[in-house]
Amino acid sequence: MSQPQLQPLTRETLRSLQAIRIEKIRVEQEKQRVYRVNQHIQQIYNQIVHEAEQKGATSYKFHVNNSITLQDIPDILAGLQTLFPDSSVEHSLLVKGNDGNMYDVSNMDEKMRPFINTQQGQQYIVIDWS
Repeated sequence: MSQPQLQPLTRETLRSLQAIRIEKIRVEQEKQRVYRVNQHIQQIYNQIVHEAEQKGATSYKFHVNNSITLQDIPDILAGLQTLFPDSSVEHSLLVKGNDGNMYDVSNMDEKMRPFINTQQGQQYIVIDWS
């Protein structure tokens, strides 16, 4: 069995090894995040096409679940805006009213927000092509 080849390392190289390792980890994590974002964009795109084609819908609400981080949302919105350039693409907090309908808290008057229980609100990405 052969011995691994050992290489001389300078002080500068030794001092930079941790930074190099951390950068490799950061790059790998970013690759995984971009892959995850692209998967969500593909999923939403397919659902929108299905809704428009099969149901004649003019909007789609995608529930933001635990697999989507707040860091991912701007990239998902940008990707969807590119795919649907003349549609409205927004991130909204929707709250169910006493009448059973969902209301967008972001469009409500600031004076009304203290009266709304946003803890039961759910985040959505809303695409409207009406």
